[in-house]
Amino acid sequence: METGCFGESSLFKPSSDRANTHEKRLLWSTLFIVTLWFVLSLFVLPSYATRVAANPVTKTPAAVGLAYQDVTVESDGLALPGWWMPADSPIAELMFIHGAGSNRTSHFIDSLNLYKALTDMGISVLSIDLRNHGNAPKTTGHLTMGLDEHRDVLAMAAWLDARQSTHLPKLVMGASMGARRRYTRSPMGSMLMVQSCLIRRYTLPIA
Repeated sequence: METGCFGESSLFKPSSDRANTHEKRLLWSTLFIVTLWFVLSLFVLPSYATRVAANPVTKTPAAVGLAYQDVTVESDGLALPGWWMPADSPIAELMFIHGAGSNRTSHFIDSLNLYKALTDMGISVLSIDLRNHGNAPKTTGHLTMGLDEHRDVLAMAAWLDARQSTHLPKLVMGASMGARRRYTRSPMGSMLMVQSCLIRRYTLPIA
């Protein structure tokens, strides 16, 4: 069988080489894109995703007719600003922990009116800005979803023990990130967690 003056390989080999070259380029392009996405996801994107935007506190409990005291809670050498809102005839004390990117005037759950409702029920409230939030000092400027912030919560409990040393039940209420981790400590007593977390039942001694 004759193959012509150019031979069989001359007719088919160039087309096959071009196909192989195209497949190799496609493979290397895919590998490059996957590798680039992996590097961005691992080293670049988390830095942007966890950065806390500026969100200063612009209102106080006075906006809802609630008496309060400006307080400072020391945590890891940071002076965290907050409010102590005592009930007239307290039956319990509660620490409120705001969510990621929020502050003690959390708009997600209308916390100022929540504080008012709690104090009207006889529950005194302590609320602060966690590090890197609200008016609190900035460290890294990033969220750690409780890895660092939990020490601020323990500092709140220590503040209550030192300045409000009563035998009243100690409660914790958290929203979103504030409820994501279980902040447990033996003297803290009962716990109440809301939004994105388990709610544990508790009983208050109603007079």
